[in-house]
Amino acid sequence: MRGPYVIRAARCTLADARALRAVERQTLRDSAYAADEILAVLRRPEHYAYVATQADDVVGFCSCFETPADGGKRLELDMLGVLPAHRRHGLGTALIARSMRAASKRGVRAFR
Repeated sequence: MRGPYVIRAARCTLADARALRAVERQTLRDSAYAADEILAVLRRPEHYAYVATQADDVVGFCSCFETPADGGKRLELDMLGVLPAHRRHGLGTALIARSMRAASKRGVRAFR
């Protein structure tokens, strides 16, 4: 991964919810959620989100859910978005890897 990027867990704040919404609207463009609805999703116990930042600006995100699976829980990737100007720097791969590592630490062994 190139560039001064930081990958971190999304915070359950309106600021992060707005940032996720802004990236989603410039990348996937398929969610009609308002920032307060995104904040409600961020607060759900089965939801996990990670953001890629550059100079404190969110430039990408990965949104996942843990769901029941045979023998435990499964992590399911829900959305992945990286702003066009920040693509081809490995951010999507890094976001997915971070999500999977964190889930593995929680005992998740299945991924989809």
